[in-house]
Amino acid sequence: MCESSIIKKKNGEEIVLAEDIDFIKVISKGKLLIRTVLGEERYIDGEIEEVDLHGHRVIIKNDQ
Repeated sequence: MCESSIIKKKNGEEIVLAEDIDFIKVISKGKLLIRTVLGEERYIDGEIEEVDLHGHRVIIKNDQ
């Protein structure tokens, strides 16, 4: 399986916002649509900072 986790870095700590993600779409600047393998969708505020395909991690940044 190749699902990824959505991770936000805050104060040097990594916070997992979502797991088992197989779809990410940039809706607009600062807004992402994500979907799990089960088809659950939700919106996340932030921008993609890094994609680690080998580690199955997507790091987002949120300047708010």
